[in-house]
This record gives sequence, C-alpha cells and structure tokens, in this order.
Amino acid sequence: GLKEATCLVHNIPEGTTWEHLKNFFARAGYECPYTRIDTTKDGKAVGVASFDSIERMVEAMRALSNSTMFFANNPSASSKVIHMEIDGLKRPTPEAFFRTIQDYVEKEDSPPIAENSLEGPCTVYCGGLANDVPVEELTSMFAPFGQILKLDVKPPFHEWKGSYAFILYDNPDSAIAAVKALNGMEMPGAPNGSIQVDIQQQRKHWPGYTGR
Repeated sequence: GLKEATCLVHNIPEGTTWEHLKNFFARAGYECPYTRIDTTKDGKAVGVASFDSIERMVEAMRALSNSTMFFANNPSASSKVIHMEIDGLKRPTPEAFFRTIQDYVEKEDSPPIAENSLEGPCTVYCGGLANDVPVEELTSMFAPFGQILKLDVKPPFHEWKGSYAFILYDNPDSAIAAVKALNGMEMPGAPNGSIQVDIQQQRKHWPGYTGR
C-alpha cells in the first residue's frame, strides 16, 4: 500500500484485529494490501489501512466513514460508528479540520486572494455546514450583505466535515462584510458546531465572472 494512501479508522469496536479490518474493507469491495491496529496517544485502539491509490482510499472513506463494523462474535460492535481520516492529520482541532477541507477545495479551485486586490464579483467560501442545510437557509444568511449572483452548495468531501458552499457577490465589499459577520457563527448540525467563512479566489471557479 502507498504510505500517502493510508487512513486511520477511529472508534473501532473492542477486540478488532487487523484481519477484521481487512475483511471489513474487502466486504465493501476495497482491497487493503496492509492493515494493522495501533494505539492513539490517549490509549484508544485505532485501525490503520493502506490502499493501492489515494483515489481508492478516498472512495473507501466516502463509502464507509460513519458506518458500523459488524462481527458475529461481538454484538456491541454494531452500535459503534467508526469514522475515518487520512493518516497524518493527527486528530485535528476544528481550525485544522477546516484547513484540510479548504486545502482540498483550493486544490480543486484556486488559491485565495488578498483582500486589497479584489475588484469585480467576489466569491465567499463557507465550510463546515450542516450536511442537509437548505439552499434557502444559506441564501437568507448571506443575502443581507449584498447582491448574490450565484450560490452553490457542495456535498461533503467526508461526511464528518460537513457540506460547503460558494457564494458569489457582485462586489468584494459585500463578500468581506459577510466573512466578518458570519465566520465562526454557530450552526445546529454543523460537524464542528460552527461554520467557517472566507474569501475565495473566483476566477477559475466561476467561468464568465472574471472581474476586470
């Protein structure tokens, strides 16, 4: 397995062995060339699974994170919801959590842009939302700050990181006002309890809205 295609499986049932872990993934159609059981700093058992590629690992995480592991000889296992994260994140704080989503989003899109060079339409990134947040609710949160040209909600990259959204304002002042007012706002159902709002470089993300 690739070192960079290794993920940790948290909250595994007591008595889980590396074979259990291997079978858990195999049953779902994911071959792990390498699995082992490790212990976290605070003494909890954690599964370690390596995959053949990062793509397979991400697919497995999407499919199996937030599910339960079932063993015939361990009925209590079915009540433990496991969650998976990429090895190396080291039990992140909420801020670090958001960093990783943002890094992922920015790889997909483009780097953020310094406030003072903004002109023309401006996009706000909003992360860590409740998974089922209605578009109407987001619109009503962001509408007071200015004219919204477009609002786009994306499904979670990992279930436990929440949905994220892009809100395109017709000018940067509205976007900056929204960021200042809404960043860190508490939201029921948000995986970390509060949302993260930031300026997002818009050029690649919104073809057609390139400012000047």
